[in-house]
Amino acid sequence: MKGSETFADLALKGNQLISKVRERGWSPSFEKNLRTFGASEAARMVGKNRETIRKHEVAESLPQPQKINGQKAYSLADINHIRDFFGTRPSKGNKRAIVKAVDNSKGGVTKTKTAVHAAQYDALQGYKVLLIDGDHQGSATIDMGFAPREDIKPEDTLLSFFRKPRFNLLEPTSHYYTSSLKPLIKKTYFPGLDLIPANISLYNIFHEVTALIIKAALAGEPFDFNNILHEGIFGSNTVDGIADDYDIIIIDCPPYIDIITFNALYAADAIIVPVPPIMTDVSSTIEFFEMAHDIFSEYPDRDFAFIKLLITKHKPGRKNQAENSEANHNAQIARLIKHFFEDKVLINTMIASEAVEKTSTQLKTIYDMSPQEFSRLLNADRKTLKRAVDSANKVNNELLALTKDFWDNLSVTN
Repeated sequence: MKGSETFADLALKGNQLISKVRERGWSPSFEKNLRTFGASEAARMVGKNRETIRKHEVAESLPQPQKINGQKAYSLADINHIRDFFGTRPSKGNKRAIVKAVDNSKGGVTKTKTAVHAAQYDALQGYKVLLIDGDHQGSATIDMGFAPREDIKPEDTLLSFFRKPRFNLLEPTSHYYTSSLKPLIKKTYFPGLDLIPANISLYNIFHEVTALIIKAALAGEPFDFNNILHEGIFGSNTVDGIADDYDIIIIDCPPYIDIITFNALYAADAIIVPVPPIMTDVSSTIEFFEMAHDIFSEYPDRDFAFIKLLITKHKPGRKNQAENSEANHNAQIARLIKHFFEDKVLINTMIASEAVEKTSTQLKTIYDMSPQEFSRLLNADRKTLKRAVDSANKVNNELLALTKDFWDNLSVTN
């Protein structure tokens, strides 16, 4: 069989499959929707009691919420409006945005879910968040409601900023490019959370930037290729930055070391390294540490606010489990990770949960779906979703506390 014909047929059938999944998982317009929140949830999120909010609704200083099945239902946009009204919406204040990279050179460690959950959690608290998808697979882009192949063009991704002409002695590229990251930013269904999307075209960054490095060397032009993303985020004399528009910027890195990984390491203030307590994943994570060490030994070294390992897919052991059971072995390795890496490991862990997989079948995340939807659509115990959300909340609250420490230690706006 001819490879070109076979793979063309497989790609066609794969796209048909994706279309069918989208029809079932998204609304007919292919748009995702975030769950609504009841009156008690909304009051907790705003930081005011229900009676205080109700009084202002009666007085019409706040709009009336929608009603679903006779119960008040607030969207996140409604909640942010109420936060703004009462002055309870958090922000970085006069400090600069923090950039956090979620990175590991191993696939399958829940790197993307960690990045997406962190971004969504921060947005739920009321922060202005940007999620940058740096992985050509576009998994974070899918989680945020876009189909990488159908909805995203190459010029919508980081590729068009990375290929921007940078040297006086080099001719401008004949391809599309942008001189700022701003045109790449897309609003999402999740209020307060924007996205720079990704698709397969990100593969071209390695080849094109490598060619730029060679041309710059031949032209005798200095080229800090590792600072391209830093320049795009924080700006320069020739580039408008985007950091002032956000409180928190999260980068989902590819599962290997490449040009984007280099740039994420040099743009980030903090690194989060997801690692499941599985020996193959631990071994690959150690290799990632060694490669990162080599990078900072050969290229300029730099300081980070924090570098933290996050134990994912955690299955806490129980006393009555067999010594050689999978969960017991998982728990033992988790304890070893905490023992040897000490304070470099987050206190909280992300549990292994069917809720993550089950919500993904509906092209949703654990923060998208209400317990009622989870039970009704998936015929699943809503307690399963609650356990996953509680675990993610603890992890992301710990990360947010580290973020606040970062802001507290900044003396001036950068």
